[in-house]
Amino acid sequence: MNIIDQFFSYWMPESGDKKARRVSNFIVTGLYLIKSKDQPARILTLTNEFNETKTIKISSRDFASLQNFRALVEGVGNYNWLGNSGDLQQVKEEIFAKCGGVEEIIQLGWQPARRLYAFSNGVFDGVTFSEVDKMGIVKSGNNSILIPAYSEMYEDSNRYDPQKRFKHTPRAIGMRTWAELFVNTFGSKAYIGIAYFIACAFRDVIFTELRYFPLLFLYGPPESGKSQFFASFQKFFGQKQTVINLESGSTAVGSIRKLEQFVNSLVIFNEFKNSIDPKLVGLIKGIYDGDGRETGEYSNDNRTKQTKVSSGMIIAGQELPAQESAMFTRIILLSFKKKPFTASEKETYDKLHDYEGENSGGLTTCLLEILKYRDYFEQEFSPAYRTIIKDLKANYSFSEDRQPSHAAILLAAFQIIGSYVGLPFSLDELKEELISVTREQIQYMSTSNELSVFWQAFAYLRNKHTLLSDNHYTIKPDGPTLWIRLNTFYSDYMDFCNRSKKPSLNQPTLQNYLQNSAAFLKKDTVRYGPETHHSMGFDLEKLKTQYNQEIVYP
Repeated sequence: MNIIDQFFSYWMPESGDKKARRVSNFIVTGLYLIKSKDQPARILTLTNEFNETKTIKISSRDFASLQNFRALVEGVGNYNWLGNSGDLQQVKEEIFAKCGGVEEIIQLGWQPARRLYAFSNGVFDGVTFSEVDKMGIVKSGNNSILIPAYSEMYEDSNRYDPQKRFKHTPRAIGMRTWAELFVNTFGSKAYIGIAYFIACAFRDVIFTELRYFPLLFLYGPPESGKSQFFASFQKFFGQKQTVINLESGSTAVGSIRKLEQFVNSLVIFNEFKNSIDPKLVGLIKGIYDGDGRETGEYSNDNRTKQTKVSSGMIIAGQELPAQESAMFTRIILLSFKKKPFTASEKETYDKLHDYEGENSGGLTTCLLEILKYRDYFEQEFSPAYRTIIKDLKANYSFSEDRQPSHAAILLAAFQIIGSYVGLPFSLDELKEELISVTREQIQYMSTSNELSVFWQAFAYLRNKHTLLSDNHYTIKPDGPTLWIRLNTFYSDYMDFCNRSKKPSLNQPTLQNYLQNSAAFLKKDTVRYGPETHHSMGFDLEKLKTQYNQEIVYP
């Protein structure tokens, strides 16, 4: 006997002359099967006897359980299932026969399998933007895609609030005009910001080629323009997202979940300080390398999945990342200085702010203008990068291998897109600015990392006559070479770090860092006056170059 739907209810015929048994006070219309290897689901519309309707998403796991099905439908309104599991099975047979298939987009941004860029309200295929319907469904070619953020299924939920802000709003604006206003406002720093944004739009291409992606660090005092600088780039991806405030105690897990929602986008970390949770420092370093981590699924079970950060990141703060030199080598550093802004500068910024249209959708139209050239970027990035980095290494000196690579990434990204989208500065101007900020970063690195602190301590202690020649250290004319007996003054070094509140290293780690530094020569037995001692030797000329200090000389 087949189940009957009548008067917006299901009825099950009984054998003999018995009246049909009422099974529910609502009927179900099957809309879509959400195809998924891990979490298949159905989109259903419930209509009750009072002609009230509700569209829901139900997992295959819950649909297979009478108890779970009852709990779900009762939880969304006056929908009461009175039947047994056999009755439900008959309803499911009818639903399954009518459901079309859709694929759900979990992360917005670039979709490699579909070759689309997804916003919360539609998809861009490189030519056309197609908007979702009220169910969150959009057609792309022969495929139907579900983007849940603006689906009526979730109209009363805040679950997708961050994704809702990742929305495309067509506007009559252009990349060239915006870039001119941005350069007029921020000067040559804007060159690097624009090039970094372009790289973020194609981060997956760059990461696939190099297996890393640099971070942009904005350093400077309050009211120096850092926040205004990064706020402009947020608007390329819809309405501004909430900035992750590192100082407020954001957890590593919560922060990385924020980053995981978008691909080939940009996320902002603000208020960086060296006192933040070490887990967050590790997270930031891992973003550079694309490291994944295990996270719990948003589901009714305890399954985990491997997730990876797939967007670029701007970090802003009043302190340089002095905790670990490894983090310093992962960033491109832009320094901002506090100064009073003139009336003309304020007027220029106001023009930029008005053009960006904070209350009218942002700059996603400019993002689409760049994404049109995705195919060209894929073809041209690798050869462009290889040519540029070869030139940089041949003509400029760098103290660390990552520095020329970071510069080459931005130069290649600009060279490719700049040839299609007119921008108000040249490749040579960008290159000159990158070389300048790289040299500035080297200078900062030499005065902030752990080994620099050690040599600062050494110079201070020697000038205070706590360290004595031919006792704690000696200098030989061959080179000249500085020989030190670390164990004789390690405690003095620790006292210096504690008093000056600078980062310190335990003795085995410090010794290892020293022996792997560019200035280290060798370990040997060396004469100190009438005695000989095991010592570490360093090239004084290299110490001077690396740390910009002559204070290690006698």
